Amino acid sequence: MRDVTRQTMGHVLTGDFGAVFDTMAPHWPLSENELAILSVQTLTQRNMLGQRFGHTVGVDLASEQLVGDTIMRITYIEKLDVHLIRWVFTFYRPGDEWLVNAIFWDDDIDALF
Repeated sequence: MRDVTRQTMGHVLTGDFGAVFDTMAPHWPLSENELAILSVQTLTQRNMLGQRFGHTVGVDLASEQLVGDTIMRITYIEKLDVHLIRWVFTFYRPGDEWLVNAIFWDDDIDALF
């Protein structure tokens, strides 16, 4: 899942949020309709953020956490002109395959410490 999140954050860096969801879709047990709604909501929110935080200038891997062989959390920092966005990807492996359990992003810098 490290490669998937790295690729996803590459799309964040270029502002291609449709590709963010396309990259995650094969690993996310949601319907196409649910993913389409999330994509539109994300794009709408990001357009509002751009006015406040500026443009994306880079991304950094912040942390990786593994709980046994079952749960993985990968956190990235999206650096913008005047602030940052924390991206948190949580994966669950019930068998042989990792699945997206949750993805969220926020501007909570303190949660990184």
